[in-house]
Amino acid sequence: MLYARGMSWISESLLAAATEEEVHGGRAWTTLKAGEMLQKAFSLWANSTLGMIVHWTQGQRTQKGRSTTQIGALKKIPCPDLARLPLSQLERAARLFDELAKITLKPACQAHCDENRWRIDAVVCETLFPPKAKKTIAQLRQLWCAETSVHGDNKKALRLLKKPSD
Repeated sequence: MLYARGMSWISESLLAAATEEEVHGGRAWTTLKAGEMLQKAFSLWANSTLGMIVHWTQGQRTQKGRSTTQIGALKKIPCPDLARLPLSQLERAARLFDELAKITLKPACQAHCDENRWRIDAVVCETLFPPKAKKTIAQLRQLWCAETSVHGDNKKALRLLKKPSD
């Protein structure tokens, strides 16, 4: 599994990627090790609006539309303890990951108008939170995308923020 250390919210859509083959990380992508089901569940979490927001809060925001994270800081980014989920929930998350891995996502700064990102958010919400959290996540998604450090004054992102979503 790979995790982005220098995320451009304006142009990139994935914060984490599960790979079918073992790979080495690099300067931009760090390799994380876990069992296959945990990798898939974590990829869903990291690419959900909540996962991206948590990364954004912990990363450096010295450039508009970008969040960089040092290796040491990655270890400190809060994450749900997915290993404590019941096996049935982990299996369901892995199965849904396999379905969602084939979808195309818009850049992260457009999460508020990306129906495929909403699908990831729905899976994460069903797995980790009570059903009423879905509305709160939609509100957070809109607020987060409106942050200058996320949209980076990108003209398309700003135009999309003016359109109604959800």
